[in-house]
Amino acid sequence: MQTQKLAYVHVGIFDDSTEFDILGGRVSDFMRRHYAGTLVGNGSYSPDLATQAIADNRFDLVSIGRPFIVKPDLVARVRAGSQLETYDGATLAKLY
Repeated sequence: MQTQKLAYVHVGIFDDSTEFDILGGRVSDFMRRHYAGTLVGNGSYSPDLATQAIADNRFDLVSIGRPFIVKPDLVARVRAGSQLETYDGATLAKLY
């Protein structure tokens, strides 16, 4: 049987500041101790929080989904240093 190397592990965490006794800390801490590959975080991250999570070596990448659905030009706004509106779930609900 041939084994395959994982390209990455994607972890959906909506509050990575929460510490769990069973994990010995945060979910990202647990994942870093047990997985040496590329770790992708997801869940309620703003561009600033994502940048900080990467700088803190919690994740290698952070995916941001819902803000892109509401503001498809999010990358351009971040690059321009534009003020970003607070994510509004009601706006997303109107799209469906």
